[in-house]
Amino acid sequence: MDQPKQDSRIQQLLDCIHSTPIIDHHAHNLLLPLEQESHPMLSMTTEATGEALQQTSSTLAHMRAVRQLAKILDCEPEWDTVCVHLQRKRKEDLVSWARFCFYGIETVLVDDGLDANTVYAYDWHNRLTRSPCKRIVRIENIAEILLTRLVKHMQVQGRQILDDKVIDTLLENFRTEIKKAIHDPEVVGFKSVICYRTGLALSPVNQAAMKGAIKALVEHSDPLQKASRLQDDVLSPGFVHITAQSLVEYESTKPFQFHTGLGDNDIRLRFSSPSHLQSFIEQYSSVPIILLHASYPYTKDAGYLASVYPNVYLDIGEIFPMVSQEGQQNAVREALELCPSEKLTWSTDGHWFPETYLLATLQIKQALEKGFPDFDIISLSWSDLAKMRRFPSIILSTCSKVKTKLGNTFPQVLQQYVLSKSLTVPQAIKVVEDLFFNTSNRLYDLDLELKPVKRFSAVDEMLESRSAATPIGGIEILDKFLNREPTIKYLRLQWVDYSATVRVRILPVKSALELFTEGKGVSVTKAVLGLLQDDSMSAGVRPVGHYQLRPAFSSLCLGARAGYAMVQCEFKDDDGQPVPTCPRTLLRTTVERARAKGIDFLVGFEIEVVFLYNGPEGNDSESGSGVPRIIPGQCWSTARALHDDKMMDLLESIMTQLEKSGIGIQQFHPESAPGQYEFVMDPMDPLAAVDSFICAKDIIMTIASKFGMRATLVPKSSAAAAGTGLHIHVSMTPGEKHEHFLAGLLKSLNGILAITYPNVASYERVGDSTWSGGTWVAWGTQNRETPIRYISGSRYEIKCMDGLANPYLALAAILATGLQGLLDNQPLHHKNCQDDPALLSEDDRNELGISKQVPGSIKEALDCFRSSETLRQLLGSPVFENFLAVKEAENEMLQRMENEERRGWLIKRY
Repeated sequence: MDQPKQDSRIQQLLDCIHSTPIIDHHAHNLLLPLEQESHPMLSMTTEATGEALQQTSSTLAHMRAVRQLAKILDCEPEWDTVCVHLQRKRKEDLVSWARFCFYGIETVLVDDGLDANTVYAYDWHNRLTRSPCKRIVRIENIAEILLTRLVKHMQVQGRQILDDKVIDTLLENFRTEIKKAIHDPEVVGFKSVICYRTGLALSPVNQAAMKGAIKALVEHSDPLQKASRLQDDVLSPGFVHITAQSLVEYESTKPFQFHTGLGDNDIRLRFSSPSHLQSFIEQYSSVPIILLHASYPYTKDAGYLASVYPNVYLDIGEIFPMVSQEGQQNAVREALELCPSEKLTWSTDGHWFPETYLLATLQIKQALEKGFPDFDIISLSWSDLAKMRRFPSIILSTCSKVKTKLGNTFPQVLQQYVLSKSLTVPQAIKVVEDLFFNTSNRLYDLDLELKPVKRFSAVDEMLESRSAATPIGGIEILDKFLNREPTIKYLRLQWVDYSATVRVRILPVKSALELFTEGKGVSVTKAVLGLLQDDSMSAGVRPVGHYQLRPAFSSLCLGARAGYAMVQCEFKDDDGQPVPTCPRTLLRTTVERARAKGIDFLVGFEIEVVFLYNGPEGNDSESGSGVPRIIPGQCWSTARALHDDKMMDLLESIMTQLEKSGIGIQQFHPESAPGQYEFVMDPMDPLAAVDSFICAKDIIMTIASKFGMRATLVPKSSAAAAGTGLHIHVSMTPGEKHEHFLAGLLKSLNGILAITYPNVASYERVGDSTWSGGTWVAWGTQNRETPIRYISGSRYEIKCMDGLANPYLALAAILATGLQGLLDNQPLHHKNCQDDPALLSEDDRNELGISKQVPGSIKEALDCFRSSETLRQLLGSPVFENFLAVKEAENEMLQRMENEERRGWLIKRY
């Protein structure tokens, strides 16, 4: 009869373990994307380096991490497979993936003294946590910078002898830096890695001894090496003592962290025991001292010190995930043998890769609860997660089945203490809250409120961060979105037709939920992909039959109008098969084909837009172009263009809404034409990049309208104005053979221009010496007069595109031809052009392999497209033929208009 009561109490403990936010009081910065491939991912579960690192794959810690990551990623539990999936996650959307990995972490106190030039700044990590991150200052970094600066100064001066005054200045400068950090509110503590240098036996050091040691360092045969890695028996402890003395002098309560125990083979293991710090602890009894990394394997020594000295605290981090599951449990037990819970802290020691944070938080929770090996809500497969999100009862039944199967083989620490009556449930809950939150909150004076996290929210975040290549389903994502945005009343289901017209169906939320929960779509006429801008039909299109419009919920985005959200869609037949002429489907399958070959792309758009008056200040008739908002002196990137309050209000309103809608903008700036500005979007997965561009364009146009203006992407807003383009940045991974991508793209470029320059008006912008990409088929490093600008690495800018193009079709053509070049090892015959091709002689162009000009009209471009068997094959005949039919009909319609009439007509639509 007592069993249900016991289960209820245990459930309280389990809920606490999973809902208590974590103050990660010691971790390191994440690597910049370009640096990730140069750092070994095997290091996630070991401190080993060199040859020893390669033997890590047979350790219990590594094998456990592989199983856990494989379950999260829904892939085979093989290390190479897991690595591929992890790299893909990071490249698709690093921030979303990192947010998932950091889930449940309230804040991170970042020791940013590791790999300073290759990692994100400490405050970049604010976007991953609920509360702002803070800094831990590594004191050896300060000392090494000052000593290196001194040595370089001596070498420049040609001096070899130091006088005492210079040494006194250096030591005073060190004290000044420590003082600054003590008074800096962003710095919450200090750290020493002397454990790595001379060990933890810190003998007293006087000023005279330090002066002598500095002189000896300068006179060393390689003083720069000695200065850049401080490993001196006098100086290393000397700077530690100065730091502690400064903390006492300024009555600072900021903690002093010490690396103890677990580390790479730089550590002298015997001197990494915290027992060597006993005299130092007594000498600086007012300084809070934190023994990091469970002092493993000296955890009992650390627990003893924390129990008998009021200023000593024990961190039980880094052993997660560096030590086996049993080893972790033993270390937690040893810490609890003597140490009060108020003296316990926890940290991930996360570094370089976001998954180090994920594994650490997952494994500490498993160590504390009565868990099952590698089984946790966060470790389930995608299909399990999707089921659980809609049917929460499955969680209980699934856990019950696993519990029955495994029994009590793996009782873990806190629940075992509760079941053995060593702790009551409230006492065990206090241990959890102290360990995860209370001790660090008090110790670092963070003044944070303990607000529980929702246990299942991590699952929702994981579902939301799935690849944008999933076209249908994902009703769970819609649920999450509507829960987060409860004011949404309407969903705009959007698609882009072959004339690049964005068309919509608007559903009330209630209707949308009913429809999509049942797995249904919205019926739309089959003529939809053969319509022109005025709803007339191109050749071969009949008003018979229908398609099913299905939303890709990964593209959900807040609209500019309150109460509306946008979602991009694909077309399906009634039997659920993809419609072969659907532009978004074409791009998705192109991306999937690349991934199947082990190739990933990142894409970013540069949106150029011109803002025009309409209404009484401009001609708002059907043929009127509108009048640009002229700011005297506006040119490319001039500050003068920012001096107009109305324009700045408009631009800032746009930026605010884009941010609310989750659309990342790296920068914006004035362009050359009157009223012209550019918005540079974040790089993303190709499908997500186009989805976001469609939303961003609508937001820009909608907000401009609210300001009584019209935003247009038409290539020439007036005959005399500078042109308006839509440039695309593309990079690929692996990038070693990117020149083959370029070769494939150049080979088919003239045919592709029918898609990227798809309108008679597009060719008003095409010209030489105007920074629009020129008129020659060529490429060049940082050359803005070639259609393709090479930037660096595997990154290219495609300049020969404008806002009249369907971006799904255009990007599909670019990626498909480039991919084929990669697969065929297409040789690159064009050489790097470092001049304006139009200004070169014919002989000079021939030397560079530049022999063809781009089409000069839509008719020429369509002829090139029509004759390209490569494009027919890569895009598929249905897309190929439908595109030709629509563009020929559109061209015939537009050619009947006079130039200015056509310009005004297009401005009203684009």
